[in-house]
Amino acid sequence: DFASWEYLIRVAESAEGGLTPKSPPENITNMREVFDQFLAKFPLCFGYWKKYADFELTIQGPTEAEKIYERGVVAIANSVDLWTQYCGFKIEHYSDDLEAIRGLFERGAANVGLDFLSHLFWDKYVEFEKSVQDYVRVMKVLDRIIRIPIHQYARFFEDFNNLLSTRPIAELLTSEQYKKYEEEVKATPPTPTEGTEEEQIQNEIRTRVYNLYVDSYTKTHNEVNKRWVFEQEIKRPYFHVKEMDIPQLTNWRRYLDFEESEGDDTRIQVLYERCLVACALYEEFWQRYAHWMISKNRCDDARNIYIRAISVFIPISRPSIRLSFSCLEEQQGNIEEARDIYKNIMESSPGHVETIMKYTHFERRRNPDDLSKALNILTSALESDTLDEKSKSYIIVQYSKMIWHHKGSVEDARQIFQQNATKCLDSKYFWWNWFKFELSQNDSEAETYVKNVVEMIRNVTTLSAETIRDIQNSYLEFLMERGSTISLYNKIDAETHGPIAIRAVADSKKRSVEEDDDKPSKQLRIDGEVDPTAVESGAVSPVVSPAASYAQPPYYPQGPWSTQGYTSYPAVSAASAANAQQVDYWFFNF
Repeated sequence: DFASWEYLIRVAESAEGGLTPKSPPENITNMREVFDQFLAKFPLCFGYWKKYADFELTIQGPTEAEKIYERGVVAIANSVDLWTQYCGFKIEHYSDDLEAIRGLFERGAANVGLDFLSHLFWDKYVEFEKSVQDYVRVMKVLDRIIRIPIHQYARFFEDFNNLLSTRPIAELLTSEQYKKYEEEVKATPPTPTEGTEEEQIQNEIRTRVYNLYVDSYTKTHNEVNKRWVFEQEIKRPYFHVKEMDIPQLTNWRRYLDFEESEGDDTRIQVLYERCLVACALYEEFWQRYAHWMISKNRCDDARNIYIRAISVFIPISRPSIRLSFSCLEEQQGNIEEARDIYKNIMESSPGHVETIMKYTHFERRRNPDDLSKALNILTSALESDTLDEKSKSYIIVQYSKMIWHHKGSVEDARQIFQQNATKCLDSKYFWWNWFKFELSQNDSEAETYVKNVVEMIRNVTTLSAETIRDIQNSYLEFLMERGSTISLYNKIDAETHGPIAIRAVADSKKRSVEEDDDKPSKQLRIDGEVDPTAVESGAVSPVVSPAASYAQPPYYPQGPWSTQGYTSYPAVSAASAANAQQVDYWFFNF
């Protein structure tokens, strides 16, 4: 319960006397334990990493606070806010170590620099380089930013132009860059203008640098516009335990579709990581990310994605992603790890049919010449009380198929169907598969076995008339293509499409309608009249009989300026009303 955890943090923070280096040790320990447990459960809550770091800064100083920041940027590596706060902390408390600060900024840029909303981080980076008056580095940072499609790209280009216009050009370029531009200008001198030759050269260099970056700006502008249609629909870019509304989920799907179609793997990965903060509790996005990684032959990265998902965000009660993970583990040769995943799911959800079947086939692949382990899984499932009858019917069919396909024993597979027929009298899936199993045999007795199954379907099962009729239609095809005589075909054809069969289907549908009519909500009439309680409740509108409707007097306006025609009807004579009723009687009883 997220709210309960938040309350617990507030309680720990409000310990008597507050939390200071002089607080009782047990209060400080309690606060740390609460933060640790909360952030182990909700590691994407970047604000609480900041609170934890501030707490340690107060209690033990910058060294311990930095450790918390490091834990935070590992837990949520793509948090623009956390990296920005961490860099600000580093500048404030380690201002003399410029290389360490720059190193931290570069780590942050590698993790969040391509984020569409990374302008806060880049602001901090540019501000730092300006504060130490290293304008060559400022230009290098701006050079990177204006090539990235981010939200406030235009503002950074303006900053770039301001520097280009106000600072000496030699301050903004490395000596190698300046020398290269100078040689190019001297080789093709510009049209002479006012000022010294050196000033003219510098102005021409400015112009060429500007023109070079205008092209980058234009490209970035176009890239931003393509993404803005998706970005403007993101209402909750941060993690929360509340469900996300359907339009938001749809927008993330479409945004991922778009970025994948663009084909830039780096940007695709950045968007997936952003998505998995806002949609961390939705396994479809974890699955999609892992599948994308596998498609790029990055199976180790896919494995890490699965581990992240199942370690924190997706509970074992939703086993689909774990089943995909087990398949990847098997592919990678991690057999025991894959087996452990299946066993853990079976312990948690023993009646999960998909897990039972995938675990069965996992063991079959491990021992293709000995199916005992695989079949034991199915037998245990059938003997347990965790499966409903429908699921057991499915398992029985799969048991028979495994014996047929992998042991090659038609007779043993048939015996499985025969032995379980009375347990599955209402299972459409069981009988269709037994029927198709017999259809697929090519021996001389196939016609007899198919006939026997059809006879049981018609005379023993409790399948619906429609299902029986569908099976008999398939049986007719079999008889036409493989039957030995036409007489049986004609008999089944008559029974299937003749009046008796049609009436049977109609009676079945009629019973369904009658059952619906027995429901209280459908009881709208009493002795041919509308049930007044249904009308009062709003379940139905009052029903006016055709006769009453026909006898209602027509509208006769009294003139274009008269109000009488809009508020009342003229009187209707008794003869007119009687005549209307006679017409009504004739019309509806013709």
